[in-house]
Amino acid sequence: MKTIKQILLFSFGSLITLCFCEVFIRYASVSSVSFSDYYNDIGKGLRKNIVHVNFSEGFGINKLNEHRYIGEAHPTLKPKNTFRIALIGDSYVQSLEIFERNYFGTIAEGVLRKKNPKTNFEFLNFGRASFNIGNMYAYQNLLVDKFDPDYCLYFIANSDLQPDYVTPLLPKTEIISDSMIVSLDFNQRDIRSYTSTKFLTQNFAIFNMLNNCRRIVKVKPIQAVLLEDIYTWIYPESLYNKREVSDTTGFAFNPITKKIIAGLDTAKVILINRDYIALPSEFTNACKKRGIRYIDLSQELQKLKTDGKDPNKWEVTNKIGHWNPKTHEIIGKEIAKELENIVE
Repeated sequence: MKTIKQILLFSFGSLITLCFCEVFIRYASVSSVSFSDYYNDIGKGLRKNIVHVNFSEGFGINKLNEHRYIGEAHPTLKPKNTFRIALIGDSYVQSLEIFERNYFGTIAEGVLRKKNPKTNFEFLNFGRASFNIGNMYAYQNLLVDKFDPDYCLYFIANSDLQPDYVTPLLPKTEIISDSMIVSLDFNQRDIRSYTSTKFLTQNFAIFNMLNNCRRIVKVKPIQAVLLEDIYTWIYPESLYNKREVSDTTGFAFNPITKKIIAGLDTAKVILINRDYIALPSEFTNACKKRGIRYIDLSQELQKLKTDGKDPNKWEVTNKIGHWNPKTHEIIGKEIAKELENIVE
């Protein structure tokens, strides 16, 4: 009887502790519940109608609308006299770590509206973490095109040109019998694993935080996770993503990337180098040969870095991560300038 009582008291105490931790983690914005869900038509995507709070290298509060993209919800049917731009890319485009008012898409939209008051401009944020060019092309075909954008802007870096699909449940582009297809053919075990745990991660911040930690230790040394600032002080090069700054010499066209370039709608798609490292000349030449519009931000971003204004450095947290607010402002104005020429 005494043993049973001790077990019950321990269980009750553990439950109270978990509840206290949940309240503290959520309302102190240490972590939030998962903002992802699984859908039959697009695979893993953003949840509908929630507000997501993010505190990482920066701080952001973003609304995820009923159409499964970030920001104000626009009707699927585009209104008259509206110029709609879809922003497609990875976590740099998604930009959960920044407020919407500081987002480069919001800045570009404001600049264009001011210069063209008779036209309504809409920038839709379809960014998704871990996307490469194969995911972007699939996402455009499955979801983005339903909103009838005038232009789709693909923000890519060197690492995006070699689709590896290591992140499960994201839509992908594949080659079957020499034909390019958009695929949602996922491993059923991955689907079962995700759907069986999503109740916990979508409703409890502590479980979502633990799940994020599980993913982090897969790509970072455990000592870097435990000793974050000390580790980066000893190994400052670890602040940067090695895949982003890899040498572009010896570039070989991935068959999927090659097929995507051949199949892109040249009247609608604009490719943008979002990194401060130039994209391989073989890739950019292939784009030019097909007549695909191309915007290169690498020189502007490299200049910031050379001038000691690292585009990925957040002074408030002393962390290297995604674009900081100043970089968003510069990119927003640059995108607006490029699009203004196209609109005219």
